[in-house]
Amino acid sequence: MKYLDRKASLVRTCFLLQEDLHYPRSQAQNLIFGCLNKFVEPILNCWPANKLRERALSNLMKHIHYEDETTKYVGICPITKALNMICCWVENPNSDAFKQHLPRFYDYLWLAEDGMKAQVYDGCHSWEIAFIIQAYCSTNLIGKFGPTIKKAHEFMKNSQVFCSP
Repeated sequence: MKYLDRKASLVRTCFLLQEDLHYPRSQAQNLIFGCLNKFVEPILNCWPANKLRERALSNLMKHIHYEDETTKYVGICPITKALNMICCWVENPNSDAFKQHLPRFYDYLWLAEDGMKAQVYDGCHSWEIAFIIQAYCSTNLIGKFGPTIKKAHEFMKNSQVFCSP
């Protein structure tokens, strides 16, 4: 059950921490998310709802393993690569699936003379930087990597897309 709790927590966190860069959440949205966390989540952890959740998470992991195996653990993009790797780690940190991910990470990351480089798709830089900033904040590494986060913040400010009416 501990495995399912960690996996459910990871999925819930990924869902709830998504940020809309164009509009902040309204009071109604905050109220709804608060009710979901305080009332709906405990209900879903009770039998028989938790059996449905277990089945859904098991099915999700089957899809993740299928994608991993068909792409030889490279993934279809850097985001799915990272998320699939995290899900495999949550499932079992010592699993063969997670160990297969580790050497393929360098297909996206490498060290150049001017610093770390990443292979990404055009147009997804903002999305990936947002995930990186959230990762730093959730691991309390803000103090240690303050200058890096400041540069990431500047990048995000400068890369905002504005639509004219």
